Parts: sequence; structure tokens; C-alpha cells
Amino acid sequence: LREEAARNEHQSLDDGLTALPNRVLLARLVEDAIDTAPACGRYVGLLVLDLDRFREVNDSLGHQTGDQLVVEVAARLSAAAGPHDVVTRLGGDEFAVLLRDLRDQADAEARATGLLAALDRTVPVAGLDLAVQASAGLALWPQHAADAGELLQRADVAMYVAKSTHRPRAVYDPGTDGHSAERLLLLAELTRGIAA
Repeated sequence: LREEAARNEHQSLDDGLTALPNRVLLARLVEDAIDTAPACGRYVGLLVLDLDRFREVNDSLGHQTGDQLVVEVAARLSAAAGPHDVVTRLGGDEFAVLLRDLRDQADAEARATGLLAALDRTVPVAGLDLAVQASAGLALWPQHAADAGELLQRADVAMYVAKSTHRPRAVYDPGTDGHSAERLLLLAELTRGIAA
């Protein structure tokens, strides 16, 4: 029973395809990093990466080829990550890298650049050399977020800004964040107002 429980916990915290930690474990790791960072006087960063044109790979070459590409990206990110960093797979073609022990935002941006550079080489899959490109969003604790959930949400917002502006990466900027509870409430009120 203990072995079964350990197997089940492992499956609930790790991604089955890449063996990387998953979203559930990432949340715990980010919380732990935030709890210990003040004692060291360091920042915590979160980089969220989404592969560009991944759907085209699945549609053109099949999901097995897409899986091979995801496994290779996971290996490249893991090899390029620093000794304190944790690479995770959020699902599909989306990854996150927990950047611990950061001196400042410039340190975080340098690490993000290094991680993206690891994806620059083509990936040989299914007899083809596929170009890999990703859009990445970076958010830092405590300057952009107060907790783990907010850090992930803000890194995700920055990633979509990078994707929509066709830049390899973007740092979270509250001025470009159109995602807020107030905005959702306003949309709901507008919908009710129009219906009335």
C-alpha cells in the first residue's frame, strides 16, 4: 500500500511524458521559494514558455511527433537551467522554469535569455529538422506578485504579451495586463445591462 501510495503521489506531481514536475508540484515549489527568499535577500522569478506553431506540428506530423518535440524541449531546458532552477511542464506545449536565488531583474532576464537560446537549434524528429521557437513571459516576486498563484498568472500574462507582439520574451508590466477581476466584473455587468 505504501509503494502504491508513493507511485500515486509521484504520478500526481510529475508529468508522464517528460518526467518533469507538473503544475501542482510547481505551485508547491514556488511557495517554498517565496517562503525562503526573504532570509537570503533574493528574488524569485517564474518564466512561462509556450512553443510557437506547435499545433502545426501536431496537425502536419501527428501527435507522436509533437510528443517527441516536447520531450526534446524538456531536455534542452533542463540542460540549460541553473543549479537552483526547476523546469516544469504545465501541459501541452507549455513549460515553466522556477528561477530561484536571483539577485535582481537583470539576473532573471539573463537566465531567461539563456534558456531561450537553448531552443535555437533545430530538433531532428520524424526525419525532419524542425525549428523550435517559443514565446516566454517573466514575472518576479516580490515586485510583480505577492504569492505563488499571482506569480504564475502574471508570468502567463507576460507570455501572451510576448506572443502577441512577436517578441521572444516579455517581462510582466501592469500597464499591459488587461486581466483583472474588475474587468471581468465590468464585462458581466455590461452583458446584464445589454440583456436588460
